[in-house]
Amino acid sequence: MPGRQYYWYDTPDGEDLLLKTSFACKIGFAASTPAVATDLSLNPQKHLRTYLYRAGRYVVPAMGSAAMFALTSQLLIRHVPQIKPEYSYMIGGAAAGTVVGAATRSSVVGGVLGFYFGIIAWIAHDLHVKDAYNPKVFGSFPRRTVLNDDDILGADYRKAPLMSLPPPIARPAISPSSLDAWMI
Repeated sequence: MPGRQYYWYDTPDGEDLLLKTSFACKIGFAASTPAVATDLSLNPQKHLRTYLYRAGRYVVPAMGSAAMFALTSQLLIRHVPQIKPEYSYMIGGAAAGTVVGAATRSSVVGGVLGFYFGIIAWIAHDLHVKDAYNPKVFGSFPRRTVLNDDDILGADYRKAPLMSLPPPIARPAISPSSLDAWMI
């Protein structure tokens, strides 16, 4: 049986840089896969080399920006302890955005993505600290409260017994003879 997979919050911030960087690169690879699949399906190539080149145009910047985020944020947390971790995550997100900007050769894209990635990283870390995220998956969706049947059906179900509710409206069945005209 294989061992349990490593997750971002398995170790405290600032520790296990290699594991956190490899985990972030896996996320970057997974995030770039739909773009690669779309580009390769819309632009057929003649040689394997050109397929790999076009795939690398998406995979390398995504994995590079994920690695830049992990290394920058975790090294800042480790070596500059007087900075709050939220700010370290924000600086790491800004560095990740500038990597994408460098890959696209656009300072505007790098600046805008640096700003947005920084804000997203700050919010994600802040939500994790407030326990709004599931700690097993970095970037998972906030927990949902599970509703039981009474909450879903509402007050009408609780006030009246089930037999007093009107029957569901059914569409009348179409006779087979009316379908004969459409068959060829």
